[in-house]
Amino acid sequence: MLSAPDYSKNSVGPSEAVSKEKVIRFAGISSAANHTSEAQMDGWSTFVQDIYSVWNSSPMGKKNAADFRNFFLKTLAMTTDHANDQKKLKKLFEETKRFYDREVCGEAALKAASPEDLLFAIFAVTEAKITAAGGQVAWDALPPAEQSRRNTMLERDVCQKFGEDAFNSLTEEQQCEASFFLWAGCCMHKDLNCHKSGNARLMQYWSKNGLTGPILLMNKQNAEHAAIGEPESTKHAEESSTCGAVKLTSLMGSLLNHKDKKKGVQNPHPIFFESMLGFRLRFPDTSNTRYQSHADASAEIVIHFPLYIQLLAITRNRKDTRVFMNIELNIWNGLHDIPTITEICVLALYGQAIPHPYMRVVRGHHDDPEASNLLNQGPLHNRVKLHCRLLIEHPEYLYGPEASYEQGALDGKPWERPEAVYAVQALAVSLPHLRGALVKFIEGALEGWVRFSAEFDMGGAISDSTSEQRRRAWMPSTNDANEGGLGTIRLKFKDSPNISLDVHNRRQMYCSDTTYSSCHASQDPLKRRDLGFVTRPLIY
Repeated sequence: MLSAPDYSKNSVGPSEAVSKEKVIRFAGISSAANHTSEAQMDGWSTFVQDIYSVWNSSPMGKKNAADFRNFFLKTLAMTTDHANDQKKLKKLFEETKRFYDREVCGEAALKAASPEDLLFAIFAVTEAKITAAGGQVAWDALPPAEQSRRNTMLERDVCQKFGEDAFNSLTEEQQCEASFFLWAGCCMHKDLNCHKSGNARLMQYWSKNGLTGPILLMNKQNAEHAAIGEPESTKHAEESSTCGAVKLTSLMGSLLNHKDKKKGVQNPHPIFFESMLGFRLRFPDTSNTRYQSHADASAEIVIHFPLYIQLLAITRNRKDTRVFMNIELNIWNGLHDIPTITEICVLALYGQAIPHPYMRVVRGHHDDPEASNLLNQGPLHNRVKLHCRLLIEHPEYLYGPEASYEQGALDGKPWERPEAVYAVQALAVSLPHLRGALVKFIEGALEGWVRFSAEFDMGGAISDSTSEQRRRAWMPSTNDANEGGLGTIRLKFKDSPNISLDVHNRRQMYCSDTTYSSCHASQDPLKRRDLGFVTRPLIY
């Protein structure tokens, strides 16, 4: 994301000012040898140097060469998910920015340094180099190639020393501006991680309170081992099997809306609901990685609970054997298990109370850049944590007789699916542990919100930054651009299985980075291009 001129709104001449706005440019997709932070940082460095190399090789670049280090110096912020490798990548990126800043400053200082100061610095660095090698004798014993490598490093060390001295001579405000770099996590990943944190606490609720937990939903192999009856095989089958709401929604997603459209009962499912309700519907896509899909699936289950049981019975009776497949049997058992249904209701209620209202706020404010800036979302996350604490003290705001969206929903606006809340209210009388399970889930989610929104805490880099700095480092609240960019590969490879990643990147850049519209809007025939980019993609 960068500030770029909007030429479509300006008829720009040589002396005319160009208004700028924040835009997202597709930079291409590349693969790495591994997923380590160091490999990712190497990929960034290679990518940036390649761009600058292409520019500097062009006719305009030869007249006005650009330094690739400026890319890192001008980068103000980064947004990723919350994985440890991404947090380390942020540190490596920040260290790279600091290194190039000192190097550039050092080169400028070297040009202005007196011969005496320069000789003194070279002497100090050389002495440190020989000492690090183990003394003069050890240095002389080094191979010539190693000596040459260390001498090359000596030049950079001199630049770093002069650059550090130049940095220390700046005022505190100038130092903060030179070192300014922020990181914030994607809001979609925050919600996903908090869902997982809440579910982990929910799964522990039953055993910690000495209660009978959800029934195990074993795969076919484990079910066969457990049926043998031998203690050892039964124990292994139980330990390697899972249970609960997320397992049930995953199984139902695989049966009713599998990513492989040839599997499951995906065709009879919408037809059955059309015959019963008058319209078709699709089960939430838990078979793929979809944000909030398990909460949405839980809401779908509680709303049409009797119909899904009826659909399973019809599916069984249509077979010659009149017997469930293992996955169908697991779903049937899960839908008749009170602890599992309790967890389903918990996920449905939480989805209506926090994630959907949270996303309405995060994805809103399209006309207000300041409100939609990820770096300004600290107050929102504080409100989420306060609301979680409120619901822990008063869970009846979600399922009790007086439950209402004014008290239960994060934003105080109508439920995303009010029929899900009403369905849980109807089931609540038959779920003795609904309150305790709901509280435990929200406690786990609160723990996640505290952990995954820590970048907004007081005393952190974001809270200490000024509004102007956050405005210049504007970032979208979600990482949709990258997630969507990756999604284009799957769709494109379906249409063109033999297309190379390089060609895909060039086509995507041409279409999404306004190159197409800019070229065709131009009246200059030298800038116009026909649709030949399909077979001959532009390189720029």
